[in-house]
Amino acid sequence: MKQSAIIFLIFLFNATFLLGQGFELQMVPDSISNLDFNYRRIQINNIGQSTFSGTYELKYQHVFNSKINAIVDVGYNSYSFIGDSDSGLNNIYLGIQKKLATTTARKSALELGVYLPTSDNISAIISAAANYYDLPKYTNNDLGIKIAYLSSSKYNNGFLLSYSLGTAMLLGSDDLSGDEFELMTNYGISFGYQMSEFYVNSELLGILILTEDDSFNDNSVHSYSFGVGYNNGKINPRLFYKDYFDRDVTNIIDWVLGVSFGLNL
Repeated sequence: MKQSAIIFLIFLFNATFLLGQGFELQMVPDSISNLDFNYRRIQINNIGQSTFSGTYELKYQHVFNSKINAIVDVGYNSYSFIGDSDSGLNNIYLGIQKKLATTTARKSALELGVYLPTSDNISAIISAAANYYDLPKYTNNDLGIKIAYLSSSKYNNGFLLSYSLGTAMLLGSDDLSGDEFELMTNYGISFGYQMSEFYVNSELLGILILTEDDSFNDNSVHSYSFGVGYNNGKINPRLFYKDYFDRDVTNIIDWVLGVSFGLNL
């Protein structure tokens, strides 16, 4: 069911955190705790929206020591269309990362997290279309569980490579597909290049619902994105643009624009 897949997917990930936070995929912080603000705006079929419609998220990543990081991610959605509006919280995400590699050239980690069922609004479902990869953050009245492997590398020539493979489960709702349990896997790879304090990045992203009986094409969505960032060790602003390969998605979504600002503490 393509419609279920559209309201239920993707993967947006990032350039390496060796030199800066990426776009959306949770990666491995360096040795410094950080605060990250993210804004995403989605354009749906040229439908007019208010100036400040979109998703606002604040993420705090705390470095306990050389092996353990903690993550708290809180988001708020606000959409105002002609004659209609809605707003509300996303599902709050709490996560723990266990670092596996922490060299200058490469970082990797296992991440385990839970999405608390704090979302109960239509605007969250709209926001899911802008960030399908993190779908459990936007579904209503669901408890979500996530586990993922994350890796990012920087090479001597300035080339950046990141990838991630994860699994997420949704428990307690039949809003999307008629089931009270959904299992999905997300995956992606990111290529970038670092030039002094500036970097550019391009991403290929995907998500697949495993608990649906339809074909791979019907149960998956894939996207591409590109963007730029700046990191001087203290601040890390980023800007990216995303679009989709799937015709069924592009018939609904025109584009997604993301703006982020990171601060090392």
